Amino acid sequence: PALATFFFGNRSVALPPLPELYLPKRWMQIGRMILKPLLVVGLPLLSIYEYKQYEIPKPHPMAATYEPVLFVVNQDTFEQIQPDSVHWKKWMVDRFYSKVITQDGQTRYYRYDVDTTAQTIELMAYRDSSDVHAFTYEWIDSTQILVKGIYRSDTLTVQLKMKRPEDYLLMSRGFHWVNEYPFNR
Repeated sequence: PALATFFFGNRSVALPPLPELYLPKRWMQIGRMILKPLLVVGLPLLSIYEYKQYEIPKPHPMAATYEPVLFVVNQDTFEQIQPDSVHWKKWMVDRFYSKVITQDGQTRYYRYDVDTTAQTIELMAYRDSSDVHAFTYEWIDSTQILVKGIYRSDTLTVQLKMKRPEDYLLMSRGFHWVNEYPFNR
């Protein structure tokens, strides 16, 4: 009733004092005096210790967004990308997963395994364990990669251009939520 009067009655209310915890036995009182500081000091210390034990995984060296520059399907080079489920719009590689966004807007998520010595990439679908695609790759320069392999029963040769998070306009221009002029000029 006191809280209802405060919120809905638009009046100030004095809450009743909390009753002090009564512990009838002496061992309970001693236990309370020991447990209270242990919890107040121990839990933060334990949290700090656990945080220091946990290592944040470093991003994969290939982690970036890749956009196709050249797309060859079954030896046919396509100048204008077709809106179908074969042609890639983007290939995104993160720490733990990879996803392919096709030209028709479908998104497929994959686990991936990269062998840097053999220069192979294996994409394994999350939902279907038999959906595995093996590719070989070769770096053309520091920002372009050539990927060859079989994807969904089509032979692909794709030249991809890397786009790191720093390359996006929102990250590179110094974005602020409140600004009077575009690009903070």
